[in-house]
Amino acid sequence: MKKLIFLILLYSSNSFSTVTLEEFNLLKVAIHKSFLILRPSSDHKLTINLTTNLPDNYWWNLDVAHASYSRLDNTHNIFIFGGFARLEEMTLDGLAITACHELGHGIGGPPYKSSGSSMEGQADYFATKICLPIVFNYLEASSTSTETPFNLEFCSNSEDFSFCLRALTALESDIFFYKTLGDVVHFETPATELATLLDYSPTYYPSSQCRLDTSLNGILGLKRPGCWYPEIN
Repeated sequence: MKKLIFLILLYSSNSFSTVTLEEFNLLKVAIHKSFLILRPSSDHKLTINLTTNLPDNYWWNLDVAHASYSRLDNTHNIFIFGGFARLEEMTLDGLAITACHELGHGIGGPPYKSSGSSMEGQADYFATKICLPIVFNYLEASSTSTETPFNLEFCSNSEDFSFCLRALTALESDIFFYKTLGDVVHFETPATELATLLDYSPTYYPSSQCRLDTSLNGILGLKRPGCWYPEIN
């Protein structure tokens, strides 16, 4: 029986471009190589911006900030529109987090939404904990790592200092993206809310600060934060 899952993120686009099509194609190669390591078994396949019966670069040419995941049987499909890559302050490393997040909906593991895909928080956690370290092995750093006092202290607790600094710098793109949604988040100000139950709704998203906290915990391999993942789990 065929199983179809489709998840969409849609946001207004921005005219400033920091990721080029050439760079995006490098990311696609890195994600495909990483998927060969991450996939549950050899019968799982991955497509990125599939253009069957569509013009070349169709998804890239759409000036809409959009990223999505779909699945048909064991074929995982990621779509990252050019408008998302062209968001102001987006970097290739930042885009790698988005690609890992979308992939996490398919292979990120439990807990799952009622639709069958991994929850948003779990996809965030998988992105920085499991996927990003592998992707970075195949992708040249898109910018110099930011060495703020917070970043240096935070990464002093990491088993891989260089990866940690690079991942924090990549997350700066997420911080900017959340700002475009009207949410101001910071590394230094963790979410204060505490979840008492998992929310299995397909449309549920943790707060932007909670999602950033989840990404930070993933970098250090810490447990998922209680702002979306209750202690009883």
